Order: sequence, then C-alpha cells, then structure tokens
Amino acid sequence: MADVDVLVVNHALYCAHLAADGHILPEHDVVIFDEAHALDRAATGALGFDLSAGGLHQLAARLRRVGAPAAAVDAINAAAERLDDALDDLEGRIDPTAGRLADLLPTLAEQLTTAMRGVDRERGSTAAQATRLAGARIEAVRRLQAPAASEVVWVEG
Repeated sequence: MADVDVLVVNHALYCAHLAADGHILPEHDVVIFDEAHALDRAATGALGFDLSAGGLHQLAARLRRVGAPAAAVDAINAAAERLDDALDDLEGRIDPTAGRLADLLPTLAEQLTTAMRGVDRERGSTAAQATRLAGARIEAVRRLQAPAASEVVWVEG
C-alpha cells in the first residue's frame, strides 16, 4: 500500500483509519469520497456511539434475561423514559453537561453498573454479551458527561 500513487478504500475502512488515529492507511494528501451521502453513517458507526431510550430498554431486557436484579433493570427502564423526555425538546448539536440530560446521566451510569454487576456469569456467552453491551453503554454515558472538545453531541429524533 505504501508504494502506490492511488489507493481506493471504502468508507468503513477510511473511518476505521480515522478511529485508529491514522495508523491503518499510509500517509496521503488527498481523499475523494465516492457516494459521500453514506459517509455520515460510516463515520458515526466508526467514531461515535448512540444512546437512546429504545436501546436502553433492549439492554434492560437482555440484562433481565441473564439474572440482573429486577430493581436495577426496572431503574434502567425508568431512566430510559426520563432520557426520552429529556431529549424530546432537543435537536441538533447540544451540550449534554447542562439541563435535564446532565442530571440524568450520572444516575443512569450507576444503574447500568449495578445491573451489570448483578449479572449471573454462569449463564455463559449470553451473560458475557449483555455485560459487554452494558459496559459500552456505561462508556457512552461517561463520554456524554464530559465530552472532549473534539466531540460533537448531536440529537436527532
């Protein structure tokens, strides 16, 4: 790859290159995106994350199936409803460190952690997968609590 003049890659590989701080593809001066209308989805998938009430409800159901405490699962479902309400008035670029969203995020992180810790590890790969998903959601919530200057928090709905 390092010896070619033109390298053709798809959106997903280029976004993976960006997510890896430029350590996948060789140095280059110009990028041309074909089908650029799909770039936003590829970039969001590689560089971002989403947090939605629906996703939290699905995660809560998975956690319930692998033995997480009912109270913790119920608390996640309630937090999902509060998240939906908090996002209802928002659109576009937002500051998640202010308003109702800022009040909700610390509690949500705690509830996810409590549920994750209560998972019955004896339930094998299903429990491991639910735990990984919960961990990813906790990381997303923590990033929202203190986004980097280079990060954009966007609400669509």
